[in-house]
Amino acid sequence: MNNLPDMNSQLNLTDAYSSMNKISEKFARQISEEKHNNSASGFFERLIEHIRHEESQLQDDENLAVIYYNRQGQTIQVNSLGFSNPHLIIICSLDIQGYASRILTHMESVELTVMRFKRRPEEPKKDPFGFFIQ
Repeated sequence: MNNLPDMNSQLNLTDAYSSMNKISEKFARQISEEKHNNSASGFFERLIEHIRHEESQLQDDENLAVIYYNRQGQTIQVNSLGFSNPHLIIICSLDIQGYASRILTHMESVELTVMRFKRRPEEPKKDPFGFFIQ
């Protein structure tokens, strides 16, 4: 009586191990993608996509405004956006007096309005919207 496994059972074990490895890799990729999509960087990428799309739709006589509404309901015009993982979004703007400010907020608290508006003939075309990674 031979206690060694035959060649067929060895091949089946190898195939099973290979299949399990592929499933593990696929599952790890899905978890990684989900983690990225639920992070500030994933949220930031989606913001970039939407803002860039609006910029691409601008007519020659239009500018783009990105507006943030704080908890007090004040309207703040955004100059640039950034992020710091896992959940921090950084909103850069100028206040009414012209002082630069940075609003640090959780990504779930961010509500932006992206709007196109006609600019006056003497008004220069705005530079593209800014993005940065902290």
